[in-house]
Amino acid sequence: MQRSILGQLLPEAMVCFLENHGSVKFSETFLGEFDNPEAIWNGEMRRMMIEKIAAHIADFTPRLQSNTRATYQYCAMPVVRYKQLEDELFCNIYYLRHLCDTLRFPDWPIKKPVALLKDVLEEWKKEVDKKPPEMSVDQAYDALGLKTGVGGHEENVVRKAYFKLAQKYHPDKNPDGRDRFEAVNKAYEFLCSKNAKRTEGPDPVRIVLLLQDPVHSLPEICRCTAAVQVCGVSDVDQDHSAGDWR
Repeated sequence: MQRSILGQLLPEAMVCFLENHGSVKFSETFLGEFDNPEAIWNGEMRRMMIEKIAAHIADFTPRLQSNTRATYQYCAMPVVRYKQLEDELFCNIYYLRHLCDTLRFPDWPIKKPVALLKDVLEEWKKEVDKKPPEMSVDQAYDALGLKTGVGGHEENVVRKAYFKLAQKYHPDKNPDGRDRFEAVNKAYEFLCSKNAKRTEGPDPVRIVLLLQDPVHSLPEICRCTAAVQVCGVSDVDQDHSAGDWR
């Protein structure tokens, strides 16, 4: 996620789906409507992503139309936040709320239950030990010369403020502006990241989901452990799912 530009545009689950299932199944999912433990994606989310991308490059589009040799000045795109995922927690390759919903998904295969439990425990530790973000949103706005305490700014306003200050204080143009340039970059990167929406301590919703999953996963782990004892399977964490993608 950190290394891919897709991590800013798509939900983490969709990027993992591409890695795990390949481009053909990913394309089918991207163009379809899915609401299951491995993918939550629909037409509304697709439209939102396209609108965010269009808004991000809106300033460049007319320049390109008037000059086909115009150079695009790269500017990181803020993370697209989907309202459909506000109460979801993605861990391993599953949305835990859906995975634990035994009424809707009673037999959804857990490919690697031991790995899932390990990841849930690791996520639990991170959540319990969660520290406040390194800066506040108002501090980031202040570094970009924007008003604070006004409830937020539109992405295009933040982007323009960043561009203006980055060009003004870039070390190649302003040898004395390195510190200011780095502060501006740090503030913009913070506002583009998920940290800008992070709570100051453990999130109760995430805690509940992390508590639910072990109850759901342990029977599957026990079943796999029994298979090891009876059949001598060498790797309890191997893929043992008999079901295809649904």
